[in-house]
Amino acid sequence: GIAISLRSEDDRELSNKVTNAPVTLATDIADPVKRLQKIHSAATRAKASAHGGGKGTMEFVQNLPPLFLTVLAESVGAEQAAHLIGSNIVISTMRGDSKPRYMAGARIDSMYPVSVIAAGIAVNLTCISDGNSLDIGLTVNPDTIRDPWSLMKDVEEELAALKKLSGKRYRKRARR
Repeated sequence: GIAISLRSEDDRELSNKVTNAPVTLATDIADPVKRLQKIHSAATRAKASAHGGGKGTMEFVQNLPPLFLTVLAESVGAEQAAHLIGSNIVISTMRGDSKPRYMAGARIDSMYPVSVIAAGIAVNLTCISDGNSLDIGLTVNPDTIRDPWSLMKDVEEELAALKKLSGKRYRKRARR
């Protein structure tokens, strides 16, 4: 599933306003361009539905009392929780600021997100872009994904193939 922000452009409230929606990863399509087009089309439809008032599982889950949510997740098990949620992978993107960032006087060149793994979720892939780079954080459930580096290698290869097709230079900046 993908995370979809429900925040309006002028909303400055300090809170989460997010939903989720299942979107195909089109892994059945070998051609990377056609695969990306299918994913884009599905994500565009999901976002339009969410912004048009369609409700996702996340709104339901966010309104549950925390204790009830914990008991529910623990009682149904990971596979059933993934079925309730509608996916076992979460992918989200955040647009960062294109202006240089600094901490204690040092320029921040990369920012790798670390996300949470909820019941039923095997992979959480979060991307932060700043206009010049794309930093990817991959968080996995170690009981489900035994070799996260292999999965990250696949992500890097797919990005390199898409970058090559776009005609732009791809520079890998992996941090382990």
